[in-house]
Amino acid sequence: MTPPVPNLFILGPPRTGTTSLAKWLSLHPDVAAGRRKEPMFHASDLPSPLSIDSLDDYLEVWAGTETRPFRLEASTWYLFSREAAKSIARMSPDARFIVHLRDPVDLLASLHAHHVFLGLEEQRVFESAALSERPADTEEFRRSTDYFEVVRLGGQLRRFLEHFPEDRLTFVDFGALSSDPESTYLNLLDDLGLDRVPLSSYPHMNRGRHQRVPGANQRFADTRSIAGRGIGKVVRKLNTTPGRRPVDPQARRRILERLAPDIDELEGLIDRDLSAWKSG
Repeated sequence: MTPPVPNLFILGPPRTGTTSLAKWLSLHPDVAAGRRKEPMFHASDLPSPLSIDSLDDYLEVWAGTETRPFRLEASTWYLFSREAAKSIARMSPDARFIVHLRDPVDLLASLHAHHVFLGLEEQRVFESAALSERPADTEEFRRSTDYFEVVRLGGQLRRFLEHFPEDRLTFVDFGALSSDPESTYLNLLDDLGLDRVPLSSYPHMNRGRHQRVPGANQRFADTRSIAGRGIGKVVRKLNTTPGRRPVDPQARRRILERLAPDIDELEGLIDRDLSAWKSG
């Protein structure tokens, strides 16, 4: 029997509510979520120790889900990858895609804060990190990713539109997902042709967070002793606080000026009014 392949992909960008939506969709009776949310198999150009490289191991993620109409993968960095679209087209030519959208400055600030929290970013000031040159990293692409390239969505979407018709892409707005999750979720089910099965609640996963004392979490991250790991767990809990620091208004304007052409390109490509993004 031919193993089942994923045919529904959440594309991101990261920090746009993809984990929450993946969790909600996994509860629908016609959607089978893989055992790994982000196997990153199709992004062969993005080195990461978390990626699945073996085809057999990748397909095993959806073993036993042959009867489900949709098999879900949520490797959000596929949108950023230059290889993912054509790789997915070879494996799953009838795939559907959910593309998340978010104000680009808020997205970048959230991504930077997340990378700082994980220890992937040494430059703790967002504005400085966003504008700095990124040194190459052959082990973990996120350490060397140009922040601005993450939100240049026009070119990223064009790569998928070269392989899939426009009606295979559904767009989800981060603001709507946050303020009215039920309507956003049910409308998405309609678009996918799935039965409207509301959830009892719509929990938001991976909310923004930062360290009270920057760098303290990482000092305990690599310890191998049982006592050290226990201390590290306590430190991370006490040193973690929700939310992130706001972006300086002047810096926001400078960043928006740099991103304006990219926002215009995306606006024309998806035929949506993104003027709220450009006004800051």
